[in-house]
Amino acid sequence: MFSQPGLGFRVQGLGFYIKSDENVFSLPGVSRGDTVAVIASNTPEMNECHFGIPLTGAVILAINTRLDPAAVAFILEHSEAKFLITDTEVCYIYVQNNM
Repeated sequence: MFSQPGLGFRVQGLGFYIKSDENVFSLPGVSRGDTVAVIASNTPEMNECHFGIPLTGAVILAINTRLDPAAVAFILEHSEAKFLITDTEVCYIYVQNNM
């Protein structure tokens, strides 16, 4: 789905990656207008989420990685997000509050 490690990232290629990955962002149970939450650092993968999720008709909810777990839980609960995408670097924010 995402850029391959060690190959770098070019803005010119973003459209190609997004369009080729559109089916990856078609998540089960997520329909047009649904919210998909993302907790991730500023990486090429996060950039792909910013463009790929809306391409499917869903709405992206980018959650700041600097928020404490209680604030993240509040946002997730009140946003009624249907799906959560996170990376291993920051997934502890979600896990701490949901174990």
